Amino acid sequence: IEIENISVTNTDSDNRSLIDVKVNNTGATKVLRTDFEHIDVFVFYAPSLGNATIHRRLAYNDSIDPADNEWTVVDITPDLVNPRTFDPDEQMTIRARIYPAIKGNSTSWLKVVMPNAVSDARYFTD
Repeated sequence: IEIENISVTNTDSDNRSLIDVKVNNTGATKVLRTDFEHIDVFVFYAPSLGNATIHRRLAYNDSIDPADNEWTVVDITPDLVNPRTFDPDEQMTIRARIYPAIKGNSTSWLKVVMPNAVSDARYFTD
């Protein structure tokens, strides 16, 4: 897999961050929808309040709107061959809701690990 892009939206009104991650399946293995719960998403960041650094594994949520410190699959494209399966040469968009929010203008780190232990990680700033 390869993380192509990470974008962050901070919602100051409720002290949460939304992270959208574009992940490309660059390998030959497909990931079934039933295996999405076995994908691990980790985030390492400085919160908007306080001085501590948070390292957290986010829980999977099958709904379109994840709760605090959860992630979900928003989209898979082109998703023509096996609908809702993350096939080779497809792109998955993951959305995570982070609480407390990520501190503005700070560097954070995100890692995605597939069920077969293939992973990618990337630094990002909001």
